[in-house]
Amino acid sequence: MQPKIPRKTALSEMDVMVRQSTEQSARKVSQRTCVACRLGAEKRSLLRFVRDAQGRVSLDESGRAPGRGAYICADVACLEKARRTRALERALRVGLKDEDHARLASEFADVMVRNMVEEQ
Repeated sequence: MQPKIPRKTALSEMDVMVRQSTEQSARKVSQRTCVACRLGAEKRSLLRFVRDAQGRVSLDESGRAPGRGAYICADVACLEKARRTRALERALRVGLKDEDHARLASEFADVMVRNMVEEQ
């Protein structure tokens, strides 16, 4: 006859605390790559450009707009490099004209100014 193994019916306080701490520490941080400098960073620290179904490209401040997205560091140098190397066009699979680049640069500058004001 085998000995009975006691069943654990309730979790002890320590078990609950251990489970909570491992669940909190196991949370993943989304990583994305800048199309210009190719450095990986947290999704929240990058700016997302999106091409919608009609083929228009715009800056997606929410990060949730539907369409094909590409990420760029919040740095003017990366935006200029993406323009010079056409990295944004390749990532979004769309052709951009000079006026499109000017509009996107203006949107980029507006967001950068807004972020600086919010930080103060």
